[in-house]
This record gives sequence, C-alpha cells and structure tokens, in this order.
Amino acid sequence: MSLKALIESKPTVVNNGPYKASAGYFASLRPADPNSAMVQPFRAGGGGDWYSCREQFLRYDLKGNMEAFLFAHLSKTREGVIGFIKKVEDGLALANEDRLRFYETDLDTATIIVPGTWWCANAARREILTILLRQGQQYTPAKDNFEQALFNHEYTKQTPTATRAFLKGRTVFPTALGFTGWVNMFSEANIKYMQQNGRGSYTPDDVRVAQRTFNNNLQQLSFAA
Repeated sequence: MSLKALIESKPTVVNNGPYKASAGYFASLRPADPNSAMVQPFRAGGGGDWYSCREQFLRYDLKGNMEAFLFAHLSKTREGVIGFIKKVEDGLALANEDRLRFYETDLDTATIIVPGTWWCANAARREILTILLRQGQQYTPAKDNFEQALFNHEYTKQTPTATRAFLKGRTVFPTALGFTGWVNMFSEANIKYMQQNGRGSYTPDDVRVAQRTFNNNLQQLSFAA
C-alpha cells in the first residue's frame, strides 16, 4: 500500500515508543506494517514517537519535502482545527493546491496532515504553522471565535504584530538571514519586560537595541514575490 493510499484509509495509529501523544504533540509517520492500514509515529531526531517540543519537530522533521505528519489534539477539536486553518488560508488567498489537507485516523485525538510545498517553503511559514495548529484547538466554528483562539496562547500573545503581519500576507523571511524561531525573532513581550521590570538590569540603550532588532526582524518579514 502506498503512503498516499494509507493516509486516505483512516489508518490505525500504533505507538511503539516511550512517548504517547498529548494535545499539541507532533510526529513524522511511516507505515507500521506493509500489509495493513496502520501508521506509526516516529521522531526523525530519535528518542521515541512524538515530539512535545515543536521546535525539535521543526528542526529534525518538518522540512520542505515532508509528505505528511501527525498532529495530536484534544478530543473533538479536529473540525475546529480544520476550520481555523481554513480561515487562515482563506485570508491568505491560498490556491487549493497550497492548502493543508487533513485526514482522519482511528483516534479522535490524532490527525494526519499533508502540508504541501507552500507551508514548508520557508522557516517562517513552518514555524507559525505549528503554532496555528495548536491554536486551532481553541476555535469553535459555531461561535466563529477566531480572534480569541488566535491569541489564546503565549506564543501569539508575545508576537501580535508579526502574527497579524503574517495573516495579511507577509509570509516570507529571507533564508540567508537565518531564522531562529518565531517567538525569538518577533517577541514584543521581552521589550515590554525590559521597559517595565528591568529595575536597573537594563539600560535605555539595551531597550533601544532590543526594539531596533525587533523592528529589523519585522521589516524582513515580506510579501511573496
């Protein structure tokens, strides 16, 4: 059975490693048995089945040529995650072939995601994708609480300007400059902390440097050509 056919068969998820899935975890996937509709989560970085740390998943697994991955979420939130991502992709006016595709497994708490090339094309997109998937668990389509779900987590609360810029189409960060993480690059919380709670630990120059670095990083987040 091809991986594509396996993904479309609502496969059984088989955990063999020490780490079991909890909401917000990620994993690569592979056939568990060539003769049955079962998939096994695994970590390309080694050490078990699932990643609790999205940064490790990004570093070792989520690459530009990734065919599919597993996302673990809260029970009964699959439709919310799908609806949340659809609103993001609608806002970005993505073509159908650029959108995520979601496939059910035997678990109500695990979904297979086929990312396509657009979301994996650069580090900024890959970074915020893992954040948005986690945020989607908070989205209720009937309530259409998109804004509440979007900023109901420390990662987006710390990076509101960059998050909104991305959703408006500024989805490219130059590869040559290096990308060290969404929060690390775009956090406004650190600057506010330095301004309000430094108490002598930070000088005005320190604050100005932090603000300038943030502004420079944000300026580099650009529209696709």
